[in-house]
Amino acid sequence: MNFTVQLNKKPLPIHPARVSAYLLNRVWPGKQRSMDQTELTEFVSFDLPEKTNELEIFFSAPENGTIEIRPLTLKFPMERTAKGIRLQLDRPCQFTVEAGDRHHVLHVFANPPLKEEHVPDEILFGPGEHHPGLIVPKSGQTIRIEEGAVVYGAVFLYKVKGVRIIGRGILDSSEIPRGNDRTCGESPVAVKVRELGLTRRDEEFSGGFVAYECTDLLVEGIILRDAPFWAVIIRNHCRNVRLENIKLIGMWRYNSDGIDICASQDVQIRNSFIRSYDDCLVARGAHLDGETTPLENMTVENCVLWCDWGKAMEVWCGKQPAPIRNITFRNCRIIHLAAIAMDVTTWYGSPYSSIRDVLFEEIEVDLNETLYSQQIQESDEDCYRWKTDWRPKLIVVNCDRLGPDLGNQVTGKVENFDSYHSVYDGIVFRNIHFAGEGGPLETILSRNLPQLEIRNLSLEQVETSRIQVEGIINNLSIKEL
Repeated sequence: MNFTVQLNKKPLPIHPARVSAYLLNRVWPGKQRSMDQTELTEFVSFDLPEKTNELEIFFSAPENGTIEIRPLTLKFPMERTAKGIRLQLDRPCQFTVEAGDRHHVLHVFANPPLKEEHVPDEILFGPGEHHPGLIVPKSGQTIRIEEGAVVYGAVFLYKVKGVRIIGRGILDSSEIPRGNDRTCGESPVAVKVRELGLTRRDEEFSGGFVAYECTDLLVEGIILRDAPFWAVIIRNHCRNVRLENIKLIGMWRYNSDGIDICASQDVQIRNSFIRSYDDCLVARGAHLDGETTPLENMTVENCVLWCDWGKAMEVWCGKQPAPIRNITFRNCRIIHLAAIAMDVTTWYGSPYSSIRDVLFEEIEVDLNETLYSQQIQESDEDCYRWKTDWRPKLIVVNCDRLGPDLGNQVTGKVENFDSYHSVYDGIVFRNIHFAGEGGPLETILSRNLPQLEIRNLSLEQVETSRIQVEGIINNLSIKEL
């Protein structure tokens, strides 16, 4: 499917992105997945110059073929034309136009007007292609990626303050290998990690954009494409971080999460679009090397999420006892769902893991009449089977696994679990709804492990097919629709 687009009768450039073609995944096998598991999609990004703007999208489709705009409840005046559709846009937004199915999609990023405020000592990438490799700014610097620029590389921030990454261009990490991929040359991010005296495990947890122990960080407006691992990693006690109107697309490589916020404080993610191969948004407790501080005061608002595998929004407690607290997901739209929409969980565990004061509010999930199964690839010869017996979960609150972290998602065997204990306290799901055909999904609230204590768990106006409670939850409140 090739789209062409005009905004107020002026042609706009269309950009390609490589994405996962179906729900097939694998624990890292030491090499990247094969290209036949992927497909190309397209996106367009532009600023809205007027109060009301006419957007025309042209494509070839059967005369009676379906055309969906997602989020499904996003209502713009729309007219179907002989060659496509015509929309009237009056505000910034992100959405998809799906002509027939999810394999024929245009991702639309309509931005607010950008204020051009050049500053001294900025790293400027103007229109055109650039191949800087690894970009490592100093404290106080601005990285400006202008509209029309495609920057092939990665950004690594280490113990800096007051850095800004702004613009309307593309940061493309397709030339950066995964940190522990030894089949295609060494990652420049891994080289930098060693220069800084960090660990081999830190090499593995390197992506297209990493901020390590940074303060007063702003990322605004840019598009991040084709991350080698987690696309945006905020880790090791970053403070006062704002991610505003960023767009993530083109994630197809193993474990290419969207945004992972790890053991950091005062983080805001707003007005952004995430299409990731793996989990979209993860609030992570202390787990990576050198992490000891809490994850606290994290807010996600007004984001559009497309999850090609795994979980759309997750609160995840690791192996360190540092707490997670005051986490909010509000007014978000999940336009495609894989395994779980919202999840609170613990992997590996500690003597005292705690997750407190978490709110999921005003969340809407778009459904599909046909839902294909997630499948784990067992060997190189194992192919995807198009089975439709899969039902994702709406909400899961549990302890997924306990035991030593042996790396590569392997948990060590434990004979005695007496030294493990986790507490979830003050978890609220409020005003959770569906759009589209397919019916509501199941909710699982699990306290079936004695090592997990759940207190003050509330479901308020949650549209779900069934609530399954396993074990005793202290003060469970359910206020139905």
